[in-house]
Order: sequence, then C-alpha cells, then structure tokens
Amino acid sequence: MMKGFKCWNIAAFIVLIGVFSYGAYYIRGEMHEKTNEAGHSIIKEVASGYTKYIEQKFEKYAHMLTGVSHALGKGTVQYENVTQLVNQLMMMDSTIVSMWVVNSEDAFIVKAGLKQELAKGIRGVLAAIDRSSPCLKSALVDGDHLVIYRAWPEKEALVTGLTIDLRKMHNQFVRKDLYRYVYQVILNSKLECVYHPEYRFVGKKWKLPDNIYTDGHFRPEQLVKIHHSHSRYLNMPVYKEYSLISMAGEEGIIISVSPGFEISDIFAEQEKSLFLIFILFTVLLIGILVYGIVNWKKEFEKRAQVEQQNLGLMLKSEKQKSETISIRLELLRSGLNSHFLFNSLGTLKALLNENNAVARGFVSDLSRLYRYQLQIEGEKMVSLKDEFGFTRCFVEIINLRLGDAVQLDINNLEEFFGYRILPVSLQLLVDNCIKHNVVAADNPLVIAIWVENEMLVVENEIKPKVTWGESNGKGLANLQTRYSLLTNRDCYFNKGERKFKAMIPLLKKN
Repeated sequence: MMKGFKCWNIAAFIVLIGVFSYGAYYIRGEMHEKTNEAGHSIIKEVASGYTKYIEQKFEKYAHMLTGVSHALGKGTVQYENVTQLVNQLMMMDSTIVSMWVVNSEDAFIVKAGLKQELAKGIRGVLAAIDRSSPCLKSALVDGDHLVIYRAWPEKEALVTGLTIDLRKMHNQFVRKDLYRYVYQVILNSKLECVYHPEYRFVGKKWKLPDNIYTDGHFRPEQLVKIHHSHSRYLNMPVYKEYSLISMAGEEGIIISVSPGFEISDIFAEQEKSLFLIFILFTVLLIGILVYGIVNWKKEFEKRAQVEQQNLGLMLKSEKQKSETISIRLELLRSGLNSHFLFNSLGTLKALLNENNAVARGFVSDLSRLYRYQLQIEGEKMVSLKDEFGFTRCFVEIINLRLGDAVQLDINNLEEFFGYRILPVSLQLLVDNCIKHNVVAADNPLVIAIWVENEMLVVENEIKPKVTWGESNGKGLANLQTRYSLLTNRDCYFNKGERKFKAMIPLLKKN
C-alpha cells in the first residue's frame, strides 16, 4: 500500500514536472515570438516615419513644378515673371540647383541656375519623352543630379522641370540627423540609387533580391515583411524593409535597414533559469501559484474598482470640459456692444427732431439687427447670405449717423451665399475696419468684400485714427479662437503698409 502510494506520488511528480516543463517551453516560445514581433513592429514604425519625410520632400518638388505651370497660364506669358517665380522657388530649397521650362523644340525659354553641361544632359533626357502624357518623370543625369520634369500638353507641349543636386540632398539628410536607429536607401524606378548614407553608392545600379524584384516587378507579398539580410555598408547582419514610394509621381522604392540581431538572445539566460526553477521547485511553485491566484484576484478586483472610479472622474472631467467649451463659445460670440446701442439711440433722438420718416426706418433697421441676434442664439453657424444681410444693415445704421461715410465694395458674394460662416463674424470684421480708421462723409472708408479659395476676404485702405477709441484689441483674436473650436482651418490677418486684409474660412453646408 505504501509502495503503491509512493509510486503514485512519484508518477504524479514526474507528470507534474513534465506538464510544467512543457508549459515553460511553450511560454518561452510564445515570449520569443511576441518579442520578435514587437521588435519588428518598432522597426517598421521608425522606418515609416523616415519614409514619410522622404515622400514629403519629393512631393514638395512636384508642387513647385505645378506652381510654375500655374504661372505660365493659358494666354500671353510674361516669362520675366515666371523667371522671377523660379528664382524664388529655388531659394526655398538649397538642393535645387536649377529650374527651367522648355518648349516643344527642347529650347529653354525659362531657366535659372542651369549650367551648360546640365542643359546638355537634360536635352538628352527630354528627347525621348512623350509630351502628350502629363505624368511626372524623373531621371539621373551624370550620376550626381536628379532631374524631375513634367509635360503640359495643354500648354503647347511645354515641359517644366528642376534639377536636384544629390550631394546637397545627401548632406542635408546627414545634417538633419534623420537616421539614428535605421538608415535608408532610395532607388528610382530604374533601380538607380538616389540616396545612400555613403555617397559612393549614389548613382549606381542597385541589385535587389530575386524574391523582392522579379522580371521588372515587385512582389507585393514580400513588401510587407521584415527580411533578414547582410549590409555591405555596416558589414553585419541587418533587418531590411522594402517600401514603395511615389517619387514625384514615379514609383520608387525605399530600403529601410536596421542592425540585425535575434531579440530572443537577450532572454536566453532568463529562459534557462526559468526552466530550472520549474524543474527544481515544482511543488513550491504550485503553492505559490495558488497563493498568487488568490492575491491576484483580490488585487484585480481592487484595481478594477480603482479604474472604475478613475473612469467616473474622467467622464466627469470630460463633461466639464465640454461645458466649458460651450460656455466659451457663447461668450466669444460677441455681437453688437453697448456703445453701438448708445450711439444708435443718440442718432434716433436727433432724427426724431428732424425727420420722423427716416427715424421710423432707422428703428426698423435697428430692430432687424437685434432680431437677427435673437434668431441666431444657439446656432454655431449661419449662412453667408444671412450674415451679409445683417452686416449691410449694420453699415446702413452707421451711415445714418456718419453720413454715408462707409462704402461696401461687394464682389462675387452671391455665388457663395449657400456657404456657412460663424455668426456675427463678418460684422465684426467690418466693425473692426470702422473702429480703426478715419471715417467721414467727405473721406469715405471703402471696404472690399469678396470670396477667394473658399475664404471670405475683407480688405480696407488704412486710414489710422489718432486714437483707437473703444477697441480692446481682442476682436480678431476671439474670432480666431471661435474658428479653432469648429474647424482646423486658420484665419488670416495681415496689416500692410497701405491696406489691412482679413480672411476667414467659409464652410460647406453638411
């Protein structure tokens, strides 16, 4: 009986050791796999950030070409103005050494910074292009320059282009210290190296593995993987990620390289120790496990209770924030102030003594203004048509008091009457013009109002007052704040030498 009992205990012990040993081995494998996945994910995220930077760099070049195209226009072209624009664009980016426009005969009609040897290479590239295709193209010239160009069939087959000094671009990337954890290699559609941290590789043909690039095509299923490889540059094992990018509209590829190592090696000693602990202290582990489960359950319940309380506090905090924003919005939607009412009543008193008919019309307009403010109470947005009507009525009342001293120059507003605008915003801008400038019947203030790129523009000639009167300087800042609560589009205010210009966004009706 005792012997049988001992055999049963021995057998149970062996089974228990086997179960826990297998469990330790399984957990070790899962930990190894998850750790590798986490490491690979970090590499992909870091590489993705650098890739976006590079794509934005080449998109900037493409936008410059589009700007030059817009400057060419459809009618008679003032090439001196285009040349001036080209020079300004080149000053924005030191990597651009030349910008140019050629006609259908490959003659340069606009050029800046273009040397003779580069011009010869560019003509050679352009000789084979299809001028009926408006797609952006790029090509290497003499191994040190990248040419980006685009044909414009609708503009008599003109071609706009720019030349990038690859050595300057390389130095710029190095100065920005972009590659702290990974380095990247940029290849164009011809698999020519456009960028490499070691410049001697730039302009050379690059050999891609057959499992990545076969018969002139990339294998999409391989582009989403992390590949183990060897780096000639680092002379060590590395992880590589291959990503397709748009280089000014042309498909290229970025190779993101990170020092390679088996992440699981970091945990090798801990895994061995864990395995020995499971073998030597199996029985004790069971007791600890049971004890841990009980305490974990208590801790879990306690933590869940604390998290529930924190969640309640967060919800309360978010509710308070929402209420605060609502209150701020209402406070910021300032309309006609008490000074306007005081001046209007003074005007009304004078009219009652002189012209009762005009006084009745004045009362009607004044009533219309305050009725509008009551109607828009609680409204976040109003139509441009209603806001313009309110503003025009406001100006009419001002003119009754000042004698046609304010004139509105209106252009193309009716086309955008269906758009939405913040309540009292146009009136605020017009009132701002009146407050800060000399307004008199013999020297009227002209306020121009129009729409440009879905922005409402209010512009006036600067006729500064000797004193600022009742302005507190917060009107435009409040308007900007009101828009920031509803849209990510910014307002624009610019005071030049002769004119003040304000622009606020128009929003389409949902």
